[in-house]
Amino acid sequence: SGRAEYRYGEFVITGKAGFDRNYLKANAAFRKACFELEFGSGCIWLAADHINKSDFASARKLARRGCDLEEPLACVYFAEIVSTDKYGPRDEATALALLIKACDLRSAEGCSALGYLYATARSEALRDGRKAVKFGKRSLHYRSELVLDNEREAYLAIAAGYARQRRFKLAVKYQKKALAIKEPYDTEEIREEMQERLRLYRSRKPYPS
Repeated sequence: SGRAEYRYGEFVITGKAGFDRNYLKANAAFRKACFELEFGSGCIWLAADHINKSDFASARKLARRGCDLEEPLACVYFAEIVSTDKYGPRDEATALALLIKACDLRSAEGCSALGYLYATARSEALRDGRKAVKFGKRSLHYRSELVLDNEREAYLAIAAGYARQRRFKLAVKYQKKALAIKEPYDTEEIREEMQERLRLYRSRKPYPS
C-alpha cells in the first residue's frame, strides 16, 4: 500500500527500526508512494527535498500533486510555498484556496493556517478577522496530524483575528495562551517574536498594522 511504502521510506531516510540510512532507497520509496500508489504524503517529502535543492518549480508541482491526492498536509505545505516570495511569486489567493481545502479535509494544521492567513495576509482584500477566529477555533476540534500539537498555532491565529477586529482584550488573552505553550523547536527568536506580537496587541495595534 501507499502508506506502507511511505513508512518504509521514513525508516530508511531516518535509520529507524533497524534500517540502514539510505537516501536513494528512501527517495525511490517516496516516489513510488507518490506516483504509483497515489499516496500524497510521499509527494510532500519529495517536494521538501526539491526545496532543499532550490528546485522550486518541481517542489510546487509535487506539493500540488499531493494536495490533488487529498492529502491535507500537502495542501498546507503548498500553501506555505506560494504564500512567500522565497520560492517564487507570492500568491496569497492560491494559498487561501489550498488552506480552505485542507481545512475542509479536517486538518487542524490547515484550519489554523487558514485562520492566520485571513488575519495577516499582505493583501488587505483577503483579510477577515471574523473568519480568522472562526477557523482558528475550528482547528482546535481536529486532531493534529503532526507529532507536535497544533494548539499554539490555533491560538496565534485566533489572537491575530481578534486583533484584526480590534478586539484587543481577546487578542491579548489568546496570545498569552500561545506563549504559555513551549515547543521543542522554540528558539529565542521565535519566543521574542511572539512577545513582540503581545506588546503590539497591548498597544491596540493589529498585525500587520
